[in-house]
Amino acid sequence: MVALGDANGRGVEETERVCLDAAERVLSGLFVDGNGERHEAADLLAADALVTYALEFAAESPVAFGDRATRALERFGRLHEARA
Repeated sequence: MVALGDANGRGVEETERVCLDAAERVLSGLFVDGNGERHEAADLLAADALVTYALEFAAESPVAFGDRATRALERFGRLHEARA
């Protein structure tokens, strides 16, 4: 996946962070450069898939999942705040 960039070859233990970093880059690009055009739907789907993969990986540790998911949501919430 292009969104992963050079992180594509990283170890499985970094999956959650790599996917969240990539999703944040995609969403940041949309917030800064995007203007709501139809072609941006593919980028939104890519970001959604990356977050889904990250949370699936995080779910392998059920005890910590709630905290990890909350941190991910807060991270993406800050993107919106930065735009305002």
